[in-house]
Amino acid sequence: MPLQLLELADELLLAIAEQIDDQESLRNAARTCSRLQALAEPFIYQHVFYTSRAQLISLSQSIEARPERAKAIRSIDSRVRYSTTDFDLTELVNLIREAVNLQAFTYESPFCNRRQPGVRTDLSHFFRPLQDNTPRLTNCRTAFS
Repeated sequence: MPLQLLELADELLLAIAEQIDDQESLRNAARTCSRLQALAEPFIYQHVFYTSRAQLISLSQSIEARPERAKAIRSIDSRVRYSTTDFDLTELVNLIREAVNLQAFTYESPFCNRRQPGVRTDLSHFFRPLQDNTPRLTNCRTAFS
């Protein structure tokens, strides 16, 4: 009789999950049952990339539903094009505080220095949580155009 996937030990399933580079495949596996969800989610949340505030809010809600997901985050890549009415970093600051294993952070935005010509936005209050709450952070890159 052929061996079924869920008959494998967790260690073997984790080794398989490590080899899957496609996030959609990992998400599909996580949706099948609670066991695969528990095994796949650390890989799903390991590298977070978002391009809109709506995606960040959705991510924050997902982490609020299961706080252990934040511990899996190793990198955050934020490339949001904020509009003047959408410039609020509260969700990102909260995410950074919860991502205790964060090692790499990238933040790119064309907006923060374009509110008024010649006026630059002070983001020091935003980057303070990076220094205070992420002892494993070794790579931080920001770009403002």
